[in-house]
Amino acid sequence: MGGRVEEIHGERVTLAAGSLYAGDLDALRGSGRPAELSDHGVEVRYDVAGVGQNLIDHCATFVTAEAAAGIEQNPDEYFEFYLRAGDLYLALLPLYSPRVRSGHSSRSRFAAGHRHRTRRRRPRSRGTVRLAGTSAAAAPLITLNFLEHPDDQRIMLDGIRLAWEVLHSPELGPLVTKVLPPVSEIIDSDEALVDWAQSTSGSGWHPVGTARMGPDTDRGAVVDQHGRLRGVDHLRVADASVMPLTVSVPTNLTCMMIGERIAEWMRTESD
Repeated sequence: MGGRVEEIHGERVTLAAGSLYAGDLDALRGSGRPAELSDHGVEVRYDVAGVGQNLIDHCATFVTAEAAAGIEQNPDEYFEFYLRAGDLYLALLPLYSPRVRSGHSSRSRFAAGHRHRTRRRRPRSRGTVRLAGTSAAAAPLITLNFLEHPDDQRIMLDGIRLAWEVLHSPELGPLVTKVLPPVSEIIDSDEALVDWAQSTSGSGWHPVGTARMGPDTDRGAVVDQHGRLRGVDHLRVADASVMPLTVSVPTNLTCMMIGERIAEWMRTESD
C-alpha cells in the first residue's frame, strides 16, 4: 500500500481481485497447474487444474457509418437504442457531438456518425490468465481468444450484417452518408468479416470464470459452492472469477450478489 509492503494475518482471507487477477494470486500461493507453477519456481501446494482457465468475456465489434450533414446530438446521450435479438445485443451509439467522440479512446478517429456495437450475450470462446512471473506486481498474461468458437463467429456475422441492414434502413439510411471500410468492402464475405472482427473486437469489460465454482468431482473447479478454494483452509474467492458461465448482461449486479451471499455464509460460520 502506498509503496509499502504490509503483512496482515487473519483467521480467514477472502480474495476479491477480479477474474484477471484471482487466478494469478491463487497461483502465487501454489494453487494451480503443476507444470506452469514449476516453470516459475513456485512450490506446488495444490494441484488445481482450473486456475486461470475458463476466461469468458463479452466481446464487441463496431460497424461505423458517417452521419449526414446537419445532425445534432445531446452530448449526454450515450446509447440511442439497445436491442436484444436472440443471443445478440445490438446497440446504436450516436457520435455526432465532438465531446462524445472524444470521450472514448477510439471515437476520436471517426468523423461524426453512427456506431453499431454487436455483442453475443453468452459467448462460447474461452481464454486463459497465466503467471508472467513470481512478483505480485507483474501483470498476468491474458489470452482472450475472442471469436475462437465457430458459434461465436456465426452470431457475430449475424450481428454485423444486422447492423449493416439497420444503417441502410428507410428509417436510419437518410441520416447516413456511407458505412466506413473495411466493412463496406467485405460485407458479403464470411471469412473476411470473421478475420476483421477477430482483429478489431474489444473487451466488454465483463471477464469471469478463471476460478470457477463446481462440485468435488470436477477437477477443473477451483472453488466449491461456498467460494472456498479447494485444498486451502479459510481462503475464499468472492468475485466474478467463481462464475462457471457468464451472464447475458453486465456483471456488476451479479458480483454484488456473489459478495453478499458469501458474506452471509461467513457470518453464519462465525456464529
